[in-house]
Amino acid sequence: MEWFRSLQKEAMPEKKQINVTGYYGISTPSILPNYLSSADYMTLYNEARQNDGLSKLYDDELIAKYRSGSNLYMYPNVDYYSREYLRSFKPFFKTMAEFSGGNNVATYYSNVGWEQIGSILNFGEGKKNQMNRFNIRGNVDLKVNSFITGGYRCRCRNNK
Repeated sequence: MEWFRSLQKEAMPEKKQINVTGYYGISTPSILPNYLSSADYMTLYNEARQNDGLSKLYDDELIAKYRSGSNLYMYPNVDYYSREYLRSFKPFFKTMAEFSGGNNVATYYSNVGWEQIGSILNFGEGKKNQMNRFNIRGNVDLKVNSFITGGYRCRCRNNK
């Protein structure tokens, strides 16, 4: 079992506050792999087999068909990390509003936020993918007298 403690923001008596923040940005992959073409892979695989004393697996005529690109359905050479399939970045934004205040008897704090992260995919349904996260949090603290206090905390999060 894992225990954790979250820091609770508390409202200050007699001071009503509203804070709204938001930001937008882009996220880029730090590095993407560079793969060999189909023909280069077959050529180097044959070379590795020959270095191990084995016979070639792919004949030169087949490699030439992949290298020529004359029939991409029969002899494909697809790079799934190209701009055709991946964007160079994905967008994101986050916005949040905080409300707090109260008096010597009761204080309140609430927070409402929305975060959205786009997709790096650049084809098909993946192009439309995005993550939306909505969250609401609130607390109310009551001071009945010097030795009786109470409060209510509520938090809700929805990921889509």
